[in-house]
Amino acid sequence: MENIKQQLLTSIGNVYDQSKECKQITAMFDKVDSDLTILSDYFKVTKKQSFFIAMVFVLNYKGNTVDIENLVEYFDCNPTKILEFSEDFEELQLKGILIKEKSTHRTKVTNANDQFVLNKVVTDAILQNKPMPDILKTENETVYEFLEELYCLGQQRESDKITTNELFEKTEALVANSAHFPLVSWVSGLHLEIANQYLYLYMIWKNVSGKKSIDLGAAAQGIFGNNHKKAAFLQAIMSNENELIIRDLIEVEEASFFDDSELKLTQSSLKQLQSFGIKLFANSLKKENIIDPEKTYQKELLLNQEENKQIEMVKNLLRNETFAETQKRMEKKGLPIGISILLHGTPGTGKTEVVYQIAKETRREIFKVEISQSKSMWFGESEKIIKRIFTDYKNYPKEVDRVQILLFNEPDLLFSKGKTWTARERQKPRMLFKTSCWKNLKILMESCLQPPILPKI
Repeated sequence: MENIKQQLLTSIGNVYDQSKECKQITAMFDKVDSDLTILSDYFKVTKKQSFFIAMVFVLNYKGNTVDIENLVEYFDCNPTKILEFSEDFEELQLKGILIKEKSTHRTKVTNANDQFVLNKVVTDAILQNKPMPDILKTENETVYEFLEELYCLGQQRESDKITTNELFEKTEALVANSAHFPLVSWVSGLHLEIANQYLYLYMIWKNVSGKKSIDLGAAAQGIFGNNHKKAAFLQAIMSNENELIIRDLIEVEEASFFDDSELKLTQSSLKQLQSFGIKLFANSLKKENIIDPEKTYQKELLLNQEENKQIEMVKNLLRNETFAETQKRMEKKGLPIGISILLHGTPGTGKTEVVYQIAKETRREIFKVEISQSKSMWFGESEKIIKRIFTDYKNYPKEVDRVQILLFNEPDLLFSKGKTWTARERQKPRMLFKTSCWKNLKILMESCLQPPILPKI
């Protein structure tokens, strides 16, 4: 085998030595043309690009990453002479031959902080006397590796190792190189703007990693940093003008401020991902929250005549053969099609057991929410937790044959502190909704849910 290593190192050394204090870079190309021919043939790049590969190679082995300042000092030239070749550096980076890093100690001017090192795969090939490796054909073996690599790009952007433009360039290259995955091919075919494409793929990665929603403000900050593009991006999402929302790919769990709002994939997106065989760990409710009526013991309820009459009416409403018809009648009259029931009484009077027995007789699962476990010490967090509960409940019926019962245990713990109801209030449950907390709960139930609902206090 021809000694590739010796030939390449000799040409690289000649280019470096003869370029010292050359002042005019373009004048060097003819002077070292024979060496550049050897290098360009090996690296499969232009002669200009092979010239800078040689420079980066030597300076790296002298212990330096290479930036504009290093080259200006070595060539003894004006910085603008280096900037004339910025597109060549970008192409070498996209090809994977050069790896760009960021410095944090200079003025924030385009390309001023760029520092380059030669890809270790390339230096290994040269020193091991091997042909130039085909870097771009190195593919992720699974779609999950692709998603993780894309996530790592976001980490680099968040730590300012790469710019927003570089994040988008690398994302486009990664997507193009991973189009053999059905998911990537589908996302690419959506023809999303690059910022939205990255955000969507990032959200998919977070979902398969076990996180159902992401913080909107943090996501925008990670992509754009602090600038006007971030503000415009946030406004488009919050006003439902972003294409991801318009096309029913993501949805917003709104709050009063951007930093409290969260994004999540829509049911349409989740179904599409499942069609590609993507495993979604965050798309199922905790089994301990679901009570199977088949596993509930049948018990006799000791109630008075009036209570028995009301419970029987509820059972009849929730039987599958009458429930759908009841909803149709309510809808025709312009009424909410849900059934909301308030059970009240002192502890130990059988409120929870009533719900269990109704569920067993009507063969409906119970989605039980312990409010005491949903409270948060942080202002605003409890509301977000409750909203997530309603969203989970709303989506869950799509996975079962019958709409399940949503049971709130002690909801007053969330909306009031140590409220003691008077005898008059307990006799007239409607009065509970006159307070702001209960009014808000009532609005939430009417606007967010597909009942039956059996709240319990």
